[in-house]
Amino acid sequence: MDENLNKPEELDNTPPADEARDIVAQAEAETPAEAAAAFPAEPAKLKSKKPLVALLAILLLAIIGVCAYFLFFQSKPANNQNSQASGQTDDNSKDTVQDETAESETPETTIEDQAAISALFEKLLILHHPRLKNYLSYAGDIYAENQYFLFSDRYAVTEKLYTDNLTNSDKLYIATQYMLDQEQLKPASDYGVPSNFYALKNADYCSKNAVDVVCGANDWMKAASEDEVAVAYANIFGEKPASFENSASVCGALAYDSEYHIYYTDMAGCGGYDGPPHQIYIEKYSKDGTSAYVYLRVATILEHTTNPPVYKDFFKESELDSAPETAIYSRLEVTNASLPKVITAENYTQFQQYRFVFGKDGDNYYFKTVEKL
Repeated sequence: MDENLNKPEELDNTPPADEARDIVAQAEAETPAEAAAAFPAEPAKLKSKKPLVALLAILLLAIIGVCAYFLFFQSKPANNQNSQASGQTDDNSKDTVQDETAESETPETTIEDQAAISALFEKLLILHHPRLKNYLSYAGDIYAENQYFLFSDRYAVTEKLYTDNLTNSDKLYIATQYMLDQEQLKPASDYGVPSNFYALKNADYCSKNAVDVVCGANDWMKAASEDEVAVAYANIFGEKPASFENSASVCGALAYDSEYHIYYTDMAGCGGYDGPPHQIYIEKYSKDGTSAYVYLRVATILEHTTNPPVYKDFFKESELDSAPETAIYSRLEVTNASLPKVITAENYTQFQQYRFVFGKDGDNYYFKTVEKL
């Protein structure tokens, strides 16, 4: 670096350091007489400035030396350390960004493992048919393992799957119905429930039906504790219930009792029309770094009509009257008793696609959300 840069102009006329020191030393060594002989007589005013100039020169040289030391010896290592630290931070930041990017950009790949496919298909069925055994007893030719099944939404909460998010009470319905289907419930007496529990809960009904078997001993009642329900809930949805409350108001739903902290089988009468059937065709199973996916197509059939129309998407029963004509894929010339598979490997691209998203906890897949694509 050029040491003359940024110097004050008055420093240009300052004698070099060695010359300044010689002048000072000579001045100190000489006697007043010698000094007088060496230098011509000058006015008193000028004589008084010589020592002052020498002192100023020494002070300025000292200041310049200190500044040079800090500039050239102290600042460089600090800058090097800062540069190294900065380089490490930048490298770490780059690594973090690269890791996050790599994770988020992990491409989807097709799932080939049959155990994983079966596990995902089971969870998909539970969401649509938590009473699996009941469903499989009448599924017939519509059902094809890992690829095809039928569902309706009048006695289920599947309408929420396709048109809205499942609420906590909807999830409790699915979890408790699955427990009932898998015979995981125990006698209500195991949870300290008194023998007149149901009569107390339904005093008005039992006062009019005193001989009714349900108003007597509670031997017929089955139940599960909050903790047991929470385990089933987490297995299906990957989280604990937001709260313990009555499950969705669907025929056959278990009732909740906050005093004994149980879900129990209630007296229920169900029957009637089961709503329009929907058919599911599973297109593929895939996964990425964090999730697993089931891609499927949905059809809605307005049965109990002449030449029932087949719609290319999920529609609630209340929406079918106003569904556009362009949503109809075809019309059938059959009754519900012989309802064919309407979505096939040849025509599935003509129907609306949905993607069910599942997380994974160990070997367990749990439902996260549904996306309409």
